[in-house]
Parts: sequence; C-alpha cells; structure tokens
Amino acid sequence: MTDQTDNATKLCPNCGKPVGERTRGMRKSFCSSSCRLEFRNRSNSEGKVVISLLKVWMETRHASPKSEDPEEQRRARVCKEARREVTKIVRTFRDRDEEAGRPSLVDYVEELLAEGMYDDRTRK
Repeated sequence: MTDQTDNATKLCPNCGKPVGERTRGMRKSFCSSSCRLEFRNRSNSEGKVVISLLKVWMETRHASPKSEDPEEQRRARVCKEARREVTKIVRTFRDRDEEAGRPSLVDYVEELLAEGMYDDRTRK
C-alpha cells in the first residue's frame, strides 16, 4: 500500500488521477467536484442494493444451523444466503470498477477510518 499523506501524491478514488493540494480547510479527497459527485452517486446506488442484506446478516450472524429450534435454523439459513448474495453483488461492483479503470478503495477507506470520518457514524 502506498503512503498518501502528501496530497501531491494522493490519488482520486474515482478516476485515479492525482488530487491537487488543498487550498484551505480539509484535505481534498477527489480531483474534481464532478469526480466527487460521480463517486457519491455510485456509492449511494450500490449501497441501496446491499444494505438490507447486510443488516440481516448482521442480525442473524450468530444463529446456529445445528440448533433444535426451527426458527434458529431458519435464521442461520437466511444469514448464510444473505452473506453469499452480498459477496456476489459486491464482487460485481468491484469487477465493474476494474473494467472502468477505477483504483482500489483501500487508501481512501484507510484515510477515512484513520480520521474517524467514515460516513456519519460515531465511534464509541
């Protein structure tokens, strides 16, 4: 992984072009407002596809398929199927990104996590 603490070498997570230096305020993450908008729109549309599956997986991830309780077995089955479906969908999203020449999101997400700014969640 590359160290992108210097904005001159930082790459746009949407197109892969270098991000210019910040002029004032927070560091820039995108090379242009159009890239930022395209990235956000794609993230929103992709997120809508997987959010229900992720919530169900999170809710049922400790369910045991070996339980005597039929409801617990059902929850375990749904959990397994939801996770499998999320994996397929996200793999498709990543394949599309690669086909479009978009860079990996590892550096972008690492920066957001380090700054505690990943979306609107609060750390506890």
